[in-house]
Amino acid sequence: MKFEYESTINDIAEPMVRLHMRSKAYRNTKWLMTIGVIAGVFAVLLTMKYYFNEKVNPLLPPILGIAIASVYFVNYPYMVRKNIQKYIQNELGNQLPCTTSYLINENKITTNSLKITTIFNLYDLKEIIEDDKSIEIFFGPKGLCVIPKRAFSSDEETKKFVEIIKQNEKQNLS
Repeated sequence: MKFEYESTINDIAEPMVRLHMRSKAYRNTKWLMTIGVIAGVFAVLLTMKYYFNEKVNPLLPPILGIAIASVYFVNYPYMVRKNIQKYIQNELGNQLPCTTSYLINENKITTNSLKITTIFNLYDLKEIIEDDKSIEIFFGPKGLCVIPKRAFSSDEETKKFVEIIKQNEKQNLS
C-alpha cells in the first residue's frame, strides 16, 4: 500500500512531541520544574515577609505556590509542543508544507519526507494507537510514525491501512 499527503508543521512536529512526552526526561523535567515554581513562589513570599517586613498570611505561600505550579503543570505539554513547533519553523519554515509518502511492503514501513527516507521494520512494532485525528505506530525507542487521518481518502482506506499493519504484526509473531 502506498499513499502520500501534504505535511504541515504540526504533522512534522507530532512524532517528536509524542516521543518526547513518552520519555523519562519529559516526566522528570515536568515534575522538577513544577517543584521549582513552588520553591520560587515560597522564596518570593518569604523574602517579602522577612526582608520587607510585610505581613504574609502563613497559608499564602503554599496555596499560591501550588496554584501557580498547577497552572504550569497543566500547560507544560502545550509549552513543549509549541517549542518543538517553533524549532521546526525556524529550521524548515521555507520547506513546509511538504509531500510525505508512505509505502508498506515486505514487513517494512518506508516513509519519505523532506528528502529523508526512514524505514521502520514491522518486527519492531510495539503498539498502534488510533485517535480521532491520527494513527500512531510506535516502534519503541526505534521510532514513531504519526499519520494524520486526513492523509487517507476515506475511512475505509484508513481501516485498510491499520489492518495491513496488524496483519504484518501477526505474521511477525508467528
